[in-house]
Amino acid sequence: MKTLKQSLLIGMNLALLAVVLSPLAGSIGQWVTLGLGLGVSAGLFVLYRHVGQLERSQKHAN
Repeated sequence: MKTLKQSLLIGMNLALLAVVLSPLAGSIGQWVTLGLGLGVSAGLFVLYRHVGQLERSQKHAN
């Protein structure tokens, strides 16, 4: 689980980097990159929280 959480954090950081660099993509590309970056980052954050909840529930079950 630790490796999965680290991978999700790396993915979130890369998506946020795309958001920061989105102004370099041009006018339409900027908005596409911004939307995709925020969407991917939010999705990965939800997965990260879900994995954390699964870890906690497994600890309580043991």
